[in-house]
Amino acid sequence: MLLGYCLGGLAVAAEGPPRVTVLDCGATLYQGSRTVAAAEGLALPGATLVDTGARCTLLRIEWPSGSLLDLGPDTRVMLGPLPAAARSAAGAADALPPNTLFYLLQGWAKFSSAAPGQAWATPGLAAQPAQGAVVLSVAAGGLANGPANPPAAEAVFAEAGSLPLADRRQRSVLSVPAGGWLQTVGARAEVHARPAAPWLSEVPRPFRDTLAPRLARLAAQAPPVPITLPDPSYAQLQPWLQVEPALRRDMARRFAYRLTDPAFRRAVQANLAQHPEWQAWLEPHRARTGAPPRRSGSSP
Repeated sequence: MLLGYCLGGLAVAAEGPPRVTVLDCGATLYQGSRTVAAAEGLALPGATLVDTGARCTLLRIEWPSGSLLDLGPDTRVMLGPLPAAARSAAGAADALPPNTLFYLLQGWAKFSSAAPGQAWATPGLAAQPAQGAVVLSVAAGGLANGPANPPAAEAVFAEAGSLPLADRRQRSVLSVPAGGWLQTVGARAEVHARPAAPWLSEVPRPFRDTLAPRLARLAAQAPPVPITLPDPSYAQLQPWLQVEPALRRDMARRFAYRLTDPAFRRAVQANLAQHPEWQAWLEPHRARTGAPPRRSGSSP
């Protein structure tokens, strides 16, 4: 079995949803099948997808526990609790901790954990529950890989406190000391005593500042009315549609309604090898009757 994950997932849901508390950019939220604009004070239910733009300076998410998550530009994050299919994958190659607070698919994140039992994950790494502050980066490209395939470049800086990590590809446990830095090199993860200077120079500048928590003040105010955005294109969703299987299985269910758009449907068919679970949604009558789906483009 892949490591000894703490089974504390229910605590994530029990404490109440997190909220956006600082927003210095435009960002998109996918909440179920609904697409809305991020706004300060918005509550974020489980499995919300957060996509920041290239010009994003800072988006902060705060939990009632006191934990903080800062996001930088061009960043994609899924918030926990994760879909049931991902949480039930324990022991599989694509296992994720059942108490994962967030999954960083791409970009920059700084996480300060104020409560025990909170974990996070990336395509190749998973944090054992630990308190402290970490800065994470996952390079764009290779986003559909997951633990069993060639990886995207990832890095973790243990800013405060030592950090036990699971290398999901090598199925091993690593420990990053306080002040230490981990980077992935090919399919391997290497731990160093300090971060490399080029990586440090790329850390978003707001991550270096200390901002006071704002959740208590925002929670006392009336929540903002969500602004609905146009339905997403395939290109907007593509990194999420091609994410690793443990998370990808839920994407087809969430966004199948977009198949009524011909351009979206054509893009799904053209990329079916990267997300084969969409076949059942392209031919729902066959899925209902149990008939085996035919390959895209073949005759009935």
